[in-house]
Amino acid sequence: MAEIGGFVKIVNVPIVLYWDSEKALARDRTKSGSWRNTGNHRVINKITRNGVTVYAIRDTSDSYGIGWIREDDLGSLGVNTEKMRTYIVRAGDTLWKIAQQFGVTVNDLRAWNGIAGDLINIGQVLIVGQGGTTITTETKDGIETKPVNTITMEIDGKVIELKEGINNNLFELPVGATEVKLKGNGTVKFRYRPEVMG
Repeated sequence: MAEIGGFVKIVNVPIVLYWDSEKALARDRTKSGSWRNTGNHRVINKITRNGVTVYAIRDTSDSYGIGWIREDDLGSLGVNTEKMRTYIVRAGDTLWKIAQQFGVTVNDLRAWNGIAGDLINIGQVLIVGQGGTTITTETKDGIETKPVNTITMEIDGKVIELKEGINNNLFELPVGATEVKLKGNGTVKFRYRPEVMG
């Protein structure tokens, strides 16, 4: 965690840029915007409450303050797996209001939840963020995030998921394998021993 005067590294963009610390702590996007610059940003203030840390930051040139961000939104280098996020509809909610709160579109909410119109019900559980795996690296040109392709491999009825770029998609066929089925986009390399292929 960064201290005042230190730096935080923004990896995931766009990141929500909150109007003030209270809005950041509550994830209240009213009067908030987005920030699209990755890299180190100077911390000019920091507040931690109930295990949530928020930072007031300066832009990458360190010339002006830009707003508040949440530590749990910064992202990290390497393999990142995000779980699917859900939300329980409350009185007064609309698809538009929920989309604004979670930084997605109304069409995203409709697609993820099989909704044709605008009708939602109190107590309904909505998917508000798709899960997925990405690989984030720092290059000479900045920070780069790529989605990870998942390749499903079925060997004699046993299903195995391979994530491209994480396990190098190198798989050793088990002795006695008679049928291999692959689904997905990407490359899989097989290593086999003579006794496997007979």
